[in-house]
Amino acid sequence: MPESLYVTGVYTSPQDQLRCYDCVIRELRICMKDHRIVVVGNFDVANQVWGYDITTKKGVRAHDSDQQHGLTLLKDVLQPTRVGKSVSRDTTPDLIFTLDVKKAGWTFLPETLGSDNHINQLEM
Repeated sequence: MPESLYVTGVYTSPQDQLRCYDCVIRELRICMKDHRIVVVGNFDVANQVWGYDITTKKGVRAHDSDQQHGLTLLKDVLQPTRVGKSVSRDTTPDLIFTLDVKKAGWTFLPETLGSDNHINQLEM
């Protein structure tokens, strides 16, 4: 198993349709082929697999790419990480994926530091 670990952060705005996400993950795997990989971030993608009521095209794109590249989701989608407002419900835009990571755990902290997102903690 590779000893090195490569961590990359992702943010996609709600308007971004994630058209280049598959290319980014593919290049990441090519460049880091001998390393363990962690992809973390605020994806802002709705997919029922991740606890949403609906699945958008963006959500299908992200999920299909993650599956195709063998990424493992490392969080409980039933635990929302974003606090909803009066017109929106709590959601799970913050996702953590791993590749070739055998032992890892995830939790979110109660702190938000003024944001509407909780801090995600990854333990390896």
